Amino acid sequence: MFFLSFTFSAQAQYVIELNNDVANGEGSYSDVDPGDTVYIETGSRGALIIKNLHGTAEKPVIFVPSDEGIVRISGSSSYGVSIRNCTHVRLSGFQGQEDVYGIQISDLDHPSSVGVSVKDLSSYVEIDHIRISNTGFAGIVAKTEAVCGEPETYRGAFVQRNTHIHHCHIYDTGGEGLYIGSTAFHGSESGDCGLIYPSVLEGVKIYNNLVERTKWDGIQVSSAVMDCQIYNNSLIDCSSDMTSSQMSGIIIGGGTRADCFNNWIEDCYATGILVFGDGGTRVFNNVIVRPAKRYFPDDPTKREYGIYLNDKTQHNKTFYGVFSNTIIQPKSDCIRISETVDFEVKLYNNLLVDPGAYEVYENDNTSREGPDAFIFMPRDNPLIKMAANAVLRSLLLPHFVSHSTDDYHLMENSQYIDAGRDLNDQPGLDFDFDGNIRPIGNNYDIGAYEYDFSEGLPADTNNSPQLDVKVQNPGNGYVRIIFANDTKMDLQINILNSAGQMVRNISMQNYSPGRHHLDFYKLPDGIYFCIISGSKWVQSKKLVVH
Repeated sequence: MFFLSFTFSAQAQYVIELNNDVANGEGSYSDVDPGDTVYIETGSRGALIIKNLHGTAEKPVIFVPSDEGIVRISGSSSYGVSIRNCTHVRLSGFQGQEDVYGIQISDLDHPSSVGVSVKDLSSYVEIDHIRISNTGFAGIVAKTEAVCGEPETYRGAFVQRNTHIHHCHIYDTGGEGLYIGSTAFHGSESGDCGLIYPSVLEGVKIYNNLVERTKWDGIQVSSAVMDCQIYNNSLIDCSSDMTSSQMSGIIIGGGTRADCFNNWIEDCYATGILVFGDGGTRVFNNVIVRPAKRYFPDDPTKREYGIYLNDKTQHNKTFYGVFSNTIIQPKSDCIRISETVDFEVKLYNNLLVDPGAYEVYENDNTSREGPDAFIFMPRDNPLIKMAANAVLRSLLLPHFVSHSTDDYHLMENSQYIDAGRDLNDQPGLDFDFDGNIRPIGNNYDIGAYEYDFSEGLPADTNNSPQLDVKVQNPGNGYVRIIFANDTKMDLQINILNSAGQMVRNISMQNYSPGRHHLDFYKLPDGIYFCIISGSKWVQSKKLVVH
């Protein structure tokens, strides 16, 4: 395995020792200045509070492991790490060590414990490369609730800005994986104060996280009113408790206007993506596999969906956009639109496969028919705009590379290639699930993947080994190249920019056979070419970094 490392520059360095449970900027850490690095001593420790520390946008205060070892946090506290009244701080487990999760939080015995909490007017917080497991409640909670008698927590007095959570692995939680923002967007009654409203969030970015086996929602984001993005996350086996109103892969909750894209959602017990947030929300390029197939499988009245659009929020009714998603075998409908939705819904280029409710609608003696299970919507609603959605009754039809291994790339002869609607009227939809540019060919393809006609190597008359290369481009300058080689070989990997200039170069001798990945950080936005070569062959792949 090949690892890239980087170091954080700082004006000064501080160490939080294993027996120290508080780093207080108004106490013994008062000398910590913007741009400083605070090292957390590696080894096993109890919970840690980080509070009253403030960096700047250009010089955040950074918390990282003290060396290439692991910070292991466990115990009986209600939190692993609690960030309180902090601004411009970063908690990162990545310090160049072989295990990229240099901070690992597990086995918190408290019944309502969370791995990392961000609270008490904290803002501009980044959390990355942390592994969290076996918590009583959630993996990460980031919000400041409105508290009666504390007007500084009310809406209008405080905005939680730029909450960025990425490259974390969260699993086996008693509640949500990630719980971001207050669910009481429309206010809550609080004693003598009457109806009070929580603060809102701006600039939320949730990306490149792996969330597995949560008992409640995988990712829940609420009250995020501006510049919210949820992308490149993998969610597997979420919502196993099947608790009503607490079960979805991703929930875009009250008041949230978000772009939710390029997420892989597999075998969750409930709806893949539930939207009842704000107008302007867009859901695109997601792959949702077998949502809710294990949710009361013998009871068709217990309905869950691939994507469900509701309008619980009564705020800023503009439109919902659902574009270029691939939805495979949901328990009930692929896409369901609530009867109460009274604003524009745009449904373009979605690939919808084998909804479980098809036979139910065919045989239940109602006005609904089997095809309604692909897109279930209010009858004769002129506000619902549809174009180029493909419906496939059976997964066995030859359209995908390998449905048995959940590879839903299109085959070269698929009728869905170049069959989509032009999406140039939707800014920022010029890439697919793999990060490849759209369109390739004459028009957009249908579904989450754009077929690349340049796939494959040139013919090799010397029968040299072939490589199968897949590129994940999660964003923020991070690119992962996944490849498999059949035999031991020497490899040369080059990344060139659009001007043909070399930006990365790696040589590997006698690289072992198998499946591997390489991670590249801090690539500026732009178009690149990845070239992987052996002694007698070469393969190239275009990269688009967003």
